[in-house]
Amino acid sequence: MTLYHRRQGKTTELAQLCRNSTNARCEPHDKLEEIGILEAFTIRLNQQKLGKPLTALITVFMKTTDHTAFQQFLASQDRIEEAYRISGDGCYWVKAHVSSQEELNQLLDEIRNTATTGFILRSEKSNR
Repeated sequence: MTLYHRRQGKTTELAQLCRNSTNARCEPHDKLEEIGILEAFTIRLNQQKLGKPLTALITVFMKTTDHTAFQQFLASQDRIEEAYRISGDGCYWVKAHVSSQEELNQLLDEIRNTATTGFILRSEKSNR
């Protein structure tokens, strides 16, 4: 199991996964987690360094009211980092990381089997 797929765990468990020792600075985090104040830790991956320099934010418009097949598709895709069910214009917002324009086209074609799409061309503001 990789640290990325683990996503949750006490600091001591995360340190063990990384083969590092736990130090005294980690203990307060563990206590805050035990009483429910801290729920999870976030790891922000550099997708560009992982070979996926393109990030696509896709609005998905379902062709039918049966979303089961699309939800299964989302769960099976490593390229898709996040997916949100929305109301208003569209049914889902999907955030995907891909290595090339060709891979993005392939992903969009796969999504278009059950839905139509639109996607964001660039970010105007990011909290990174």
